[in-house]
Amino acid sequence: MGFDILAFLYTIGCCIISMIIAGKSANKENKEWFKNLNHPKNPFILKYMNIIGFGFYILFGYVLYHLLVNNNIVSLIMTIAIIQLMGLSPLLLYKTKHLRIFFLTMLIFPILVPILIYLLFQINYILAVLVIIYLLYLIYDMSYFYRLMKLNE
Repeated sequence: MGFDILAFLYTIGCCIISMIIAGKSANKENKEWFKNLNHPKNPFILKYMNIIGFGFYILFGYVLYHLLVNNNIVSLIMTIAIIQLMGLSPLLLYKTKHLRIFFLTMLIFPILVPILIYLLFQINYILAVLVIIYLLYLIYDMSYFYRLMKLNE
């Protein structure tokens, strides 16, 4: 199988839509609000948030491309949902400015991601392992936002 330009364009489009949604909320006022919250010690996430986010778009873009090429519909839909939720999450945080609502809503990720990993193990071991990397980061991310929520209640 060669390179599938249509699958590549769909992948780029899906990721760009999600990044545009995330970027809509990342104005100076919202960034300042987030920066002024009481943060847990060693806020690794603050220093590298944009780089980490872009890295995960690349990771999920790679997964999405391969799912599009192989036409695995259930995993494909779950991957697209996760990519779009990655874009919607900062929008939710900045629009509500309510850490508890944000944290509770983000609990969908620890449900969707393991299901996606299970589905990917059925079709492609390497894609599943890549998403496990995201799951490991998600554990850190969720614990960070839980502590952030508790510090700012």
